[in-house]
Amino acid sequence: MKQHRTLLAMLSTVLLAACQVFAQESGEVIAAEVPPAIQSGTFFSVIFSSGLLGLLTWAAILFWAILLVPLGIRSIISSASLRSQQWPLSTKLLLFGPVFLMVLGWIGVAHFLIRMFSSFACGAPDVGLFAMNASQSLYSIAGTLFLMQFYLVFFMISFVIIHYKHKQIVENS
Repeated sequence: MKQHRTLLAMLSTVLLAACQVFAQESGEVIAAEVPPAIQSGTFFSVIFSSGLLGLLTWAAILFWAILLVPLGIRSIISSASLRSQQWPLSTKLLLFGPVFLMVLGWIGVAHFLIRMFSSFACGAPDVGLFAMNASQSLYSIAGTLFLMQFYLVFFMISFVIIHYKHKQIVENS
């Protein structure tokens, strides 16, 4: 078994060295020009250059972000005025928010990764386009993870109130 590992380590070292030699002899390096609109890398330049599907994904993410505050406040109020042992609808919807946001985040990641690797199919890879699509992918997942934390804070506050109310209902009956 140890001989196989040693042989595998030697072969992988030789393969790595051969790849480096071929890469060095492959020809001139092509420097890609990054368009001025993409050079800034700010959040809004990344979003507005993401295409129709990217804009729709971000519109859905921002819709859930706007829905977060009223839904969270409604969930806390409904939980505080709870009279039965059933969960309020707003709290159930508050549970759905992080799941839907994560799906949107991964849709954004998949979309931008497809765009990133399809840029390689066009010939010489454009480093600026590659970096722009990578940043779009990272903004997508980071934005949804950031918003999910707020949903979970509202849910945990509602959950603690519901737990306290359920305990009160059981003691009174």
